[in-house]
Amino acid sequence: MNPLNDIISSVSLPEGKLVAGVSGGVDSMFLLALCTEMGRDITAVHVNYGKRGAESEADEKMVRDYCLKHNVPLFVKPFEVHQKGNFQQLARDFRYEFFEEVRVVTESGSILTAHHSDDNDESLLMQLFRGASTIALTGIPEARGRICRPLLAMSKEDIVTAAGLMEVPWREDRSNAENEFTRNRIRNSVIPELDKLFPDWRKQVHELKLNSNVLTESADELLGNVTDGAGLLLKRDAWLKLSSALQKLVMQRWVLKQTGQGPSRGWLDTLNRLSDIQTGAEIDVHNDWTILRNRDDFTLHHKAAGIKTKGSEIRLTREQAESGFEQKLDSEYVIIKTGSWSGKPHRYLLELSLDDVMFPLTIRTWRAGDRIQPLGMQGSKLVSDVLTDAQVDVKKKASIHVAQTFDGKICAVIFRSGKKGQPGIISHQFSCRETGKDTLIIALKNEV
Repeated sequence: MNPLNDIISSVSLPEGKLVAGVSGGVDSMFLLALCTEMGRDITAVHVNYGKRGAESEADEKMVRDYCLKHNVPLFVKPFEVHQKGNFQQLARDFRYEFFEEVRVVTESGSILTAHHSDDNDESLLMQLFRGASTIALTGIPEARGRICRPLLAMSKEDIVTAAGLMEVPWREDRSNAENEFTRNRIRNSVIPELDKLFPDWRKQVHELKLNSNVLTESADELLGNVTDGAGLLLKRDAWLKLSSALQKLVMQRWVLKQTGQGPSRGWLDTLNRLSDIQTGAEIDVHNDWTILRNRDDFTLHHKAAGIKTKGSEIRLTREQAESGFEQKLDSEYVIIKTGSWSGKPHRYLLELSLDDVMFPLTIRTWRAGDRIQPLGMQGSKLVSDVLTDAQVDVKKKASIHVAQTFDGKICAVIFRSGKKGQPGIISHQFSCRETGKDTLIIALKNEV
């Protein structure tokens, strides 16, 4: 019996086109090799965090070489976050946003990550140590939304063995052996000691998880009785009639299902505040979400739904642009929509060839080094020089925004030229050439 065939046959992949996050480690390289071995339509995505200098560059090169050899499309992006905070969380958010962008661009159905059973054990321990309630003892789910983890039933040892049999190249990340982060300390210090002292600890933890699943099913049944059909509205009166314990249970499931993040136990202990707040008032659930009291129900709202701070970004899919989008950027309201090319430029609109724009489209403040090929020019020009030539006020210059396509091209610089002038410039590469063709329109509100 061929052990490799047994391993391959034990892994179930979702249907359709796939995107796989590939770091260069054995887990993700094995997953990528498995997808190619099974003849699947797969696109690889790699984030270069740049934290290990030459080693990070070597990781990227190995992934590039493998994808080139096996004819696998590859998207690579350097890690860029212009804010302070928990590095691991920032990095996680960054890569999952990138994964989703690539999924949309490639019209793929699912995003694959290479989490395995050892990762799941670590997550369960971390949840226990951090005081998670029984219902929150979830570990790593096999699927959530578009994200699938087909290797979750395999151990690290099995993956290394299978990768060796398949002659898959990979690189070891030496930072995994360091104890800078909590997960690394659990992996490198706590788990080896548990294995020595309590050889069956994994079995006991997984029995707790099974109990959690039963409790979760009961909570979901209750949740169906106190929410609307879509599960978006929590009916206030019905929820308040539950006992205190059941209120916590239902609230925890509702928040987790809507946001992907469960509220802390400390927050759940203060649920009595929800019975007292007035219509229109809000209470923070955690850093990203708030609960709004409507007259007869509660709703959840994402705090980052709009642009609130200088330097933040908007990312738009083609569908969002076609539906029409309006957002305040500093002192201006920018409108983005689609239309048809009339054959001649409109004085108060920026009109781009829609088919030439690779989505998602990012609207962000310009940065030093940004370049654009202004309409009618042969070569490119620094955005800073464009703004200087347009005599943009120095005080306003830093807050000017650009539109950047998914493949990194600046297609427009958005600024008010004069009191009633055109709202910026477009790139020659994205200019409209054929009457009646679909256009992407960018305008400032009082000019539409």
